[in-house]
Parts: sequence; C-alpha cells; structure tokens
Amino acid sequence: MGRHGNRDKKAQKQWLSEKRRGADVEEDGGLLKAEEDFRSYYDSQDFFGPEGGEEQAAFWESLRSALPVTLRVRDVAEDSLIALGWKRRREFDAAGMSVWEIDSSQYSRDSKLRNWAERENRRGTVCFQELVSLVPALLLAPKPGDVCLDLCAAPGNKSLQLIEALAGQGAGGAVLSADNDPQRCCLTLHRVLGKAASPMSCAALAHAGHFPVLVDNSSSDRLHYSKILADVPCSGDGTARKNSQVWRSWSRRDALSLQRLQRQILLRGLYLLPPNGVLVYSTCSLNPLENEAVVLSTLRKWHNSRAEGREDRPKLLLLDAVAIIKDKCGLQPAPGLCKWRVPSPQRGGPLFQSFAEVPEELRSAERFSLQPEMFSDDPLAQDMVRCARFYPQTCNTGGFFVCIIQKSAAAPLGPPVRQLNDKQLEGRGAHPLLSTKFHRISASDSAWKELTSFFKLDLAWCKDKLQRGLLFWQTMKGKSEPERVTLVSDAVANLWAAKPCDGRKVAWARLGVFLFEQLPKGLLSGLAPCRWRLHAEGVMVLAPILQSRRVCLEPALVQQVLCCEHRQTALTEGTPLANAVANGAGGNETGYHHVCGGIMVGMGDSWFPGVVTPKQLRILVDDDAAEALLEQILLLATAPLQPRAVPASPSK
Repeated sequence: MGRHGNRDKKAQKQWLSEKRRGADVEEDGGLLKAEEDFRSYYDSQDFFGPEGGEEQAAFWESLRSALPVTLRVRDVAEDSLIALGWKRRREFDAAGMSVWEIDSSQYSRDSKLRNWAERENRRGTVCFQELVSLVPALLLAPKPGDVCLDLCAAPGNKSLQLIEALAGQGAGGAVLSADNDPQRCCLTLHRVLGKAASPMSCAALAHAGHFPVLVDNSSSDRLHYSKILADVPCSGDGTARKNSQVWRSWSRRDALSLQRLQRQILLRGLYLLPPNGVLVYSTCSLNPLENEAVVLSTLRKWHNSRAEGREDRPKLLLLDAVAIIKDKCGLQPAPGLCKWRVPSPQRGGPLFQSFAEVPEELRSAERFSLQPEMFSDDPLAQDMVRCARFYPQTCNTGGFFVCIIQKSAAAPLGPPVRQLNDKQLEGRGAHPLLSTKFHRISASDSAWKELTSFFKLDLAWCKDKLQRGLLFWQTMKGKSEPERVTLVSDAVANLWAAKPCDGRKVAWARLGVFLFEQLPKGLLSGLAPCRWRLHAEGVMVLAPILQSRRVCLEPALVQQVLCCEHRQTALTEGTPLANAVANGAGGNETGYHHVCGGIMVGMGDSWFPGVVTPKQLRILVDDDAAEALLEQILLLATAPLQPRAVPASPSK
C-alpha cells in the first residue's frame, strides 16, 4: 500500500490548509462528482494488491455491467425454466438449492418472461435473490430444533431461506424475523413470510441494536438463539450493478454515519448468542469501514472487556469464512482486508491509514468525526483475512461481505440483565400498523368448538396441538372476536410465552401459519352455521386433517369457476358442479342442496379455499394463483388425470 503514501500525505496537507482558511464552505467542496470520488476511494484501498492493476480494471468493468436476474426456485419444474430461457447456476447444487439466472437485457425486453417471474415470486414458488445474498443463511446451516434470529430481516428472503432449511430436515425449530421499520415489518416482511406457510416462522417489530433478552416464563432461563443473522443496514454500494443510483449519489458519509449502528447491532447479536452459537454478519457494501472495521472494533471491544475482568464473557472465534464458503458452494470469495484507508467526510478529501494522521478538526467534528475504532492499526487486524469478500468480476455477482463468529463453550450465559416483573409495559405493539394480538386457543372456546365441528377436524391432531399450546387466536386491536387461527411450532410457542428482560411486551407482527379466518362481515349472515373459512396459507396443512367440507372437482369444472368474474359461478340444480358441491358440502339433504360456508376445493393434488352461498360457488384465490391454476389445467388437458389420493388423517 506504499504507492499511495506520498499522494495521501500531500492530499491531507492541502485539504487541512484549505479547511483552516475556510475554503470548503460548501458541504462537499465541489471537488469531485460522486462517481469520481467512488472510483478514487476504492482505487486507493488496494483490493487486489500492488500488482493488481488488471484485476482492478476488471473490477470496475464488471461493476459497470448489468447484474443478471437470479431466482432461487422453490417449486417449479426444471423443464419450465429451461423453456423460458433460464440457466442454472451450479454453484449451489451441492447445498441442495436450485438457483437460476438470466441476462438482465433479455429479462427487460421479454414481457412474458418478466410477468411469469414476477407472478411466481408473488406466489412464492420462486424468490428473487442475488447469488451472494444466498450465502449468509447457507453459512448458518440451521439444524433440527435450532432457534434462529434474523435481526434485520426485511424484506425477508434470508428468513425464508432459513425456514426452508429447517423444514427440509423434517424437524421443529423457529426463525424469529425482526425489523425496526413498521412498514417493512408489518407489511413487506409479513407478506414474504406468508410464502413459507410454516409454523416455524414468526416476526416482531424490534430494534436490532436493543433486541431483548427473552426469559423462559417457567424456568427463568434465557432462551437461546443458536443461530443469529445480522445482515445490517449499509450503504449498499456493492449493488451498483443493479442500482445505478449508486454511481450518482455515492458518498463517503454513508459509511461514516452507519458504522456506529452496525457495530451496535453486531455487539447485541453477540451478547444474545449462547455458548457454541454461531453469528453471521454481512453487508452488501464493499466499504471496509462497514465490514472489516466493524468486525475488528467489535472483537477488540469484546476482548478488552474480558481483559478488564469480564471473564463471564466467552471467547469469540472468527471462523475462516473463505474456506467454509468454498466447502458449501462453488462461489470463490476473496479474503478480507487487513489494512484499509479511512476517508475524511468531504468528497475528494484526504484518506488516513492510522488515527495518528487524523487532524483534531476531524476527531472532534460534531458530525462524521473519525474515531480510533475505524482504523486497522491493531494486531487483531491480521485476523480479518478470515472474513470473505465477493467482487463482481470473480463469479459475476454483486459486491458483498460476510464473516462468521462463533462463541466458545468456555463460560455459561450470565443471568438476565434485569429483574422480571409480572406486569409488562406495552411495547412497540402500540404502533398503528401493528394491529394484532395473539392468545392461545382453549378446547372450551365456543368459536373453536364451532370450527372443529363444522369442518370435522381430526380430533387426535387437535388434542395434541392444544395440549402443546400450538394453536392461537389472532385478534385485531379493539376487537374481542378473533379474526384468524394460526398454528406454530413448539419453539415459536416458547418465544411467544417468554418475557423480555426490558419489561416491554414483544410487539409480535406474525406467528406461524394461518389456518382459518373469519368470513367477511355480513356475508352469509344467518345462512352459514359457521363463520369461518380456510386461509390460503394453511390449506396444505389442513388437507390431511379436514374430514368434512371437501369439494373435489374435475379440472374442467375448476376452469369454469376460475374464468367467471370474481372466480364465482352459479350452482344450477343437476349440473356436475352443483352435484360435486352437494357431495362435499351437503348435510342430510340430497340433490343440489348444500350447507353454506367455507369449503376446501380440490383438483388432483392441489387444494385451495372456497366458499358456497345458497346459489353460488366462489374459489378464494388471487389473480396470480388463478392464472397459474389455469396454466396447470391446460397442461393436464394434454395428459390423463392421475387418480387423486385423499390424505389419511394423522394422529399428530
């Protein structure tokens, strides 16, 4: 890094002289445009060493090119993807993930392809996700029963990936997704987690830097998050390939202003981590101030607290992320930086390699001051090679940073930081967007008796879930009647029942998978003996345990309903559709007569919610699901329909 030394010192002297003369009265001094400063700053960091001129040129050329559009595929046939022009990225095959990409220009000009991908993303069969953003959840590698905490979860794709990893092992656990922004948490994150339709999911409105310690209500022991993901807020300049705004608005001040928050979140995550627990810290930034500097200063602070008599803090182990990534997938990361330069806040201003070089004006500045923890002048900085960096030219990705920290098993967790009180204060649940509350269902609840009787739910299943406390009512604030029924895993139930040490209730935005919801107010009033209908999320959970209200239709009949306005059609006496409804939703009567209310509609192995009125049937799917079903019916028309096996009713 010596080739920059004389230039840096000259720039520092010139900048300091001009500043003391009052020459930089404008906020950025008008010295450079954003793109010029962006290039100058990263050229000075020597990402590729003194002899890395060609690699540096390839870096800028790649960063200026468009990023391919990438999908993580959850439930789409490979032939369909190939037919649409998608190409498989084999790097994640060993990890059991199906990842596909397509050139961004082809994606932009092909409206059919684009509409299909966006529709399937809304449905949840695919997920738009950059290759490098798949890495953090992959590194956490949750095991059966793990409780995972995603501290900065929105929009939720990484949480979704963790949920799928747990579900793929056929065992319990939980993924608690937290976000500090009400809009992202209660709307975006809520919607994305709905795609998982998993009892292991839950979401809370919470600040990652102050996330509460949760204590088991019965044992007073701290609840453990064995895997924690801290994908922290960052400047995002690693996304320049898909976000052209980076080139026009890049600023040194973004990283300078975010570093304290990033370090606070990382420290909190490490405090919450139990012995042997694993935390992954990541950003979509190339800036060492947000990456290696945050990790180094955090480890230094943790190490110093142990040296000052805090032996109760277990040691932290910075794992070799580069080696682990190469073992788990085919991407080729670069090691982290051991040295970096810290910028003055003004565009075109000097860069500093050590805190000793920083003038007093910048040390004591009211905003964007430079602090010792930003610099690499520490022996621990040599360990930063264990972090991993992704450069765009290496594997045709965006820029990314990730590191893995494990807490040793040498010392137990300390006691809760505060004394628990029986009376808890209202938490952030008072926010207008967070308008729901959850409470456990009891077998004696009249609404539960009505619901189980009407749909004839498997009694053994119901008894098991009620005894374990896994079924909840969701009520809207200000209302006494429940709006939905949700099913959770044992781990999510434990999280809900726990008490936070700060005395404030956890502001839950979501628990588990929704099974049932109330019919709209006024619909079938006085006609339907039960006011509940199936929720679209929970249909596949309910399919094996619902012993009544099942209407099985041939594809042509489903097509008939879907092609009608509002996906609603008349039930004319004696027609195949009316007879099918009577068979599945009838009482003791015959012919076209049926009992009004919610039903489950089946076509082959597919199930979806519906409702019948005295003279009409409506299938309760949105436009995306209806369009996909019609495509499925067209495919079935070219091949004989296989006999549908009705799932057996399990005891658990």
